[in-house]
Amino acid sequence: MNTEIEHIPLTRSSPSMRQILIVDDDATSALITQRGLQARLGAQAEVHIASSAHLAWRCCACEHVDLLIVDPHPGQQLLMALIRAVHTTLPHIIVLVLTAYDTPRLRAEMRALEMRYYFAKPIELMYLVHGVCLALGLDVADDRAAGDSRAAHMPALPAKQP
Repeated sequence: MNTEIEHIPLTRSSPSMRQILIVDDDATSALITQRGLQARLGAQAEVHIASSAHLAWRCCACEHVDLLIVDPHPGQQLLMALIRAVHTTLPHIIVLVLTAYDTPRLRAEMRALEMRYYFAKPIELMYLVHGVCLALGLDVADDRAAGDSRAAHMPALPAKQP
């Protein structure tokens, strides 16, 4: 019996609301990320979860997605293929890699695709929210007011070598 959701209706409650789609094989991790982002972004965005790379691709190809958050890991070629496909055929969709499997090989693959947004887990929610806001051009939730100036400094991949 197929229990995968066949369709996620990504409709904007308002014209300025951004649509974020998370795809992660770890359902608990995806739910924690979704709830944390939704709570922090509020009315600026709607955050959805796709249960598979196939569903995420359908949503990206047929619905309005502004940001795709993907957790690729070794042995999961479908997620890597999703990242490549969205990056090359749907360049208007911003891809943010949020991985629990940060390796030199994965970093090299993402650098080759010129990914601008790459985060390694574990990551504090405030840093992820800051990165999402920067990627989408949203008002950044300013956690520096709470005394943490690191929120302005996001980790980045080294520049691609010629």
